[in-house]
Amino acid sequence: MTDTAHYNPHGESLLDYQRGDTTAIITIHSAGGLTADVPVGIFFRAADEFPLEQQALALCRGRVLDIGAGAGGHALALQARGLEVVAIDFLPECVEVMRARGVREAHVADIHTYETAPFDTLLSLMNGLAMVHDLAGLRPFLASLRRLLKPGGQFLVDSTDLRRTGRPQSAAMVEAAVRAGRYFGEADLQLEYKGRRGVPFTQLYVDAETLAEHARAAGWACEIVVQEAAGRYLARLT
Repeated sequence: MTDTAHYNPHGESLLDYQRGDTTAIITIHSAGGLTADVPVGIFFRAADEFPLEQQALALCRGRVLDIGAGAGGHALALQARGLEVVAIDFLPECVEVMRARGVREAHVADIHTYETAPFDTLLSLMNGLAMVHDLAGLRPFLASLRRLLKPGGQFLVDSTDLRRTGRPQSAAMVEAAVRAGRYFGEADLQLEYKGRRGVPFTQLYVDAETLAEHARAAGWACEIVVQEAAGRYLARLT
């Protein structure tokens, strides 16, 4: 069973929002003692509010696996287009929220061990490589995903170059990782909700050039479809 202790505050906050607490806030603690308060409503936004996600959804085709689907907004948008979508998340609270919102096929599952019939499109957004903890795990993760893809299929994923965001929190995370002799995108985080903190964890943010390099080594071609000024980008791996 997947250990969810680090992400439990996220699941709890989504469930509270779905049940009517639209003022819910989750706090992200990071390097240097910095914090960021994030309105939980951002996870329930419509896809057309964010151009990068809108473009990712437009590229989806065939049978789609939405990885780390959270509150299910992307799956719902794809369902509305008539696509067959399977949404997975390792947090039971997320799956409960997705089902309540109308996602027809939502399952509690860990992408690292998930096995099913292959898909035409794999989709992972909102730092879609969050399930990879460090750069050393990126290449094996990308190689393992190929088991879930049909010939000619695609993996659509976003990430961010933390050096380019212009945010003090990102700069502190980069500095802490480099000081520890690690890749600059290995961010140490801790989530807090209603005074309860999850277990500290490390989450990978990878710059586009490094993703392309590791993707090629894992047998993928990598195209950067969208590059935003603040470092976030959308990649299409085939």
